[in-house]
Amino acid sequence: AISFQPPSGRLHRHADRRATANSIAKLFNMSLRCSIIAALVAAAAAAGPEGTEACSDRTSFLQAESASFLHGIKEKVGQGDRERDRGLDRDGKEAMVKVNESQSQEPIHVGPTRIPCIIHQTWKTHTLSAPQSSYAETWQTMNPMCEYRLWNDTEIALLAEEKSPDLIWPIWDGFTPVEKADVFRYLVLWAYGGYYADADVEPNKAIADWEVSKDASLIVGYEFGHRFPEWQRAEIKFGRTEQFQQWFIVSAPGNPVLLRCLQMIRRRFTWKIQSTLDLTGPGVFSDAVHEFLEENSDGALVQEIGFRKTPPDHHYLSFPSETLYGQGEWKVWVCAAGRVNASPQVGRDDPDEGKEPLIIHHFAGSWKTDKDRTPEELAKMSKKN
Repeated sequence: AISFQPPSGRLHRHADRRATANSIAKLFNMSLRCSIIAALVAAAAAAGPEGTEACSDRTSFLQAESASFLHGIKEKVGQGDRERDRGLDRDGKEAMVKVNESQSQEPIHVGPTRIPCIIHQTWKTHTLSAPQSSYAETWQTMNPMCEYRLWNDTEIALLAEEKSPDLIWPIWDGFTPVEKADVFRYLVLWAYGGYYADADVEPNKAIADWEVSKDASLIVGYEFGHRFPEWQRAEIKFGRTEQFQQWFIVSAPGNPVLLRCLQMIRRRFTWKIQSTLDLTGPGVFSDAVHEFLEENSDGALVQEIGFRKTPPDHHYLSFPSETLYGQGEWKVWVCAAGRVNASPQVGRDDPDEGKEPLIIHHFAGSWKTDKDRTPEELAKMSKKN
């Protein structure tokens, strides 16, 4: 069993200390500005036209003193936070590692109360190409109160090294670029919380207007609105019969579902699993979510046995959508497929899931590598080239 202590209390204490430091710094800065003005007036009155140089020297001195004092305050208060931030050891337990100073600001909450409104995306560089750049702009203009972070390849590697030095970092070089992007979404949300979206995903409405429970600490969505029989799952190349998409995930920091996902990835890597879907993609993510739902839903195991013995003759899901699951402080909101997947086949297959989509996924398909493509897809690509 993994012993896990949610970090929210510690983060709030650190945030209070940072807020106090910022308040002290602001008061000192205001006082210092008044002193500068008074000094300028006095020097000018005493020296007349010749007082300009004296005023300039006095201003430079006071500004230097101000900068030194402000730096001292922030460094003193922030030092403990940087030295005691959260990371993962080899077994997925918490370890204390150094945090990047740029990531230590107190977050804003717009949607669910425990989820900071930080929008995370990743790309090879800090320059998105079209049309992804327009999608990123929409995230920012629709959610002006939220922080937006675009992580490049170098930064996601640094995140893995700092936040998971023993669990993920030792196997980092064994991942493909797509698998690294998969692992990044779980790790960045575990470390900082927020809203992760693939670069080909854009919001359909502002986060503040989403119809989800305010008590949710994780928001996931079905990729399709019913369970597939095994033969059909294999035919359409899904990772699971009831698959959760992972082009869009929302979470509070320290979420045990994401922690479990990272642990599963490490285990599967040692099992020589090479399928991206199973190793880092929607297969492993769906496993972690289903495990949580089954463990936190009364009668789920008995229901599953019944489904396997006598499959229903109609479409069904083990865990109905648009519902909050969980007990205690960790709860999962399950979105209907139509809320996160606007593909026409979803609407035709699930006409009752008529709520307005939260996001629009444009299915650029950039995640696929040759090992993830069918022979037919590879043949078509060869002809184009």
